Amino acid sequence: MEGLYPLKFAPIYKDKIWGGDKIKSILDKDYGNLPNCGESWELSGVEGNVSVVTNGYLAGNDLTSKPYPSSWPVIRVSQWQQQS
Repeated sequence: MEGLYPLKFAPIYKDKIWGGDKIKSILDKDYGNLPNCGESWELSGVEGNVSVVTNGYLAGNDLTSKPYPSSWPVIRVSQWQQQS
């Protein structure tokens, strides 16, 4: 396993009735063939719409994957806040 590195995630694009082409024309994002792209989810843990890593040795894993050894400690945000 390699060291830590910045993770990049595949955005999730949503077709919405209020959408259009602003996400493509202003933000220069390619959302494929959606007729009315109204939302770009850059990072999501929503069931059915979980973000997937696109780079490095973790590519293909999503936010719910556990690519790390079970011996590594898991620190939740609430635990981290109590320690600081």
